[in-house]
Amino acid sequence: MECSLKEHITTLSFAADESVAEMASGNYGCSHYRRRCKIRAPCCDELFDCRHCHNDSKNSLDVDPLKRHDIPRHDIKRVICSLCNTEQDVQQKCIQCGVCMGKYFCSKCNFFDDDVSKNQYHCDKCGICRLISFSYCTSLSVL
Repeated sequence: MECSLKEHITTLSFAADESVAEMASGNYGCSHYRRRCKIRAPCCDELFDCRHCHNDSKNSLDVDPLKRHDIPRHDIKRVICSLCNTEQDVQQKCIQCGVCMGKYFCSKCNFFDDDVSKNQYHCDKCGICRLISFSYCTSLSVL
């Protein structure tokens, strides 16, 4: 699914000028993905920009080896809108302010990303979202 730029602009009209400028300039998300939401990790009930940020944090050398863990992408059930801070079930548009949290959204993987130039798609055979440029899945051999 994809949200339009018009939807981004119209839903931002209520926000403070600096928040709108920040969202419009691309200063949101993390080094892994550009998106307008954070995730609540069900395993530790903490907030992170994405599951990779969670995994980096929870698997660092500073963490007790017995407490290190990853979060499976399919386990993410709650997100927090980066614009209005409303916590909600995983979905593409915020239930409070209506902002599109990611132009690309996969409800199967609970995945959001504004960079649609990657040509992401959900591979039912793999069970996860993939980039069209990779060819490790046998279902891609027809491309």
